Amino acid sequence: MAEKNLDSVRQLFRDCLRLADYLSTRQGSREALRQQVRLAFRKNLDEKDPEKIEEHKEAARRGLSNYMFYEAKRMAKEAKDQRK
Repeated sequence: MAEKNLDSVRQLFRDCLRLADYLSTRQGSREALRQQVRLAFRKNLDEKDPEKIEEHKEAARRGLSNYMFYEAKRMAKEAKDQRK
């Protein structure tokens, strides 16, 4: 169980870093964004409580999901504006 949990945390960390890379192509400051992701994960590195770990993972997933929703909404608006 612990190994599966560790794998999912690693995958989430990588997904967050990829999002930081993507955002930096649009907003600049790649290293600053990546550093924010690293700091957030390091802050909770010593967490052992499985429930707390799940809470942190859910918060990170919500952040990714919220950004994806925001980006989809922005792209739909741009597409609509281009059709006018």
